[in-house]
Amino acid sequence: MVLPFYLSIATLLILLLFYIRKPLSFLQNSIIYMATVFIATQYLTLIRMEFHLIEKSSGHLDYVSFLLYRNLFIPAAAIIFCNFYLRLESGESKFGLFLATTLMMIVADWLNTSFGILKYTHWNMGLSGIVDALHLLIALGVMKMTLNIPVQESQTDENI
Repeated sequence: MVLPFYLSIATLLILLLFYIRKPLSFLQNSIIYMATVFIATQYLTLIRMEFHLIEKSSGHLDYVSFLLYRNLFIPAAAIIFCNFYLRLESGESKFGLFLATTLMMIVADWLNTSFGILKYTHWNMGLSGIVDALHLLIALGVMKMTLNIPVQESQTDENI
């Protein structure tokens, strides 16, 4: 039951990423994606395997859902946040976007615990929300660094 729900969310996120107007280039979005995946993988591995703060379900389909969460949901939320962040002008709307995206990521964490994919042993939603906010801030920092990269894109020979 969990995997079809997560695959539906993954399809919607991919469609959203495909159709939104992105002020960042493909290279910049890729760098943000890779940095966010690396950080999310290291963070979840440390708190699950080293510090034993979270336990993962033993089901195989639950593990696929966990991989979708770690490798698609967190980076996609960061890319969507960064692209919308550049389109906004006022600081209040940027902060509202930050809060809304953090809340969306907390809901994804809540879904993981309510479906039984993850079990918090010495962890809670407050700490998870702080880490989700740090993911977005790190993605924002990576975006600021990639804005200085000169990128020349052609519209004629794009095979991606």
